[in-house]
Amino acid sequence: LGATRAAHADGLGDLDAPEEAAAPIKVSAVQAVTIDASKPKQPKVAKQYARIEELKKKGDLGGGGLTDKERKELNRLKAEEMCEMLGRGC
Repeated sequence: LGATRAAHADGLGDLDAPEEAAAPIKVSAVQAVTIDASKPKQPKVAKQYARIEELKKKGDLGGGGLTDKERKELNRLKAEEMCEMLGRGC
């Protein structure tokens, strides 16, 4: 039993760390990201209203009108606006 432990211990010598330490890893600094705060954000309701008006004008101009995607967006925005006016969350 003692001989097997000694043989086992000899085999573990291969798992030791090498005598020479690897070169240290250099880490570069991360650049900070700045946000331009000169233009204040519009409230969500104002954005929705502006988008509704934009889509209405585009539809009123003719010359192709609204695409299916724009028509669906307009209907969704109108429904959200109605829910907000009624004080319900939809």
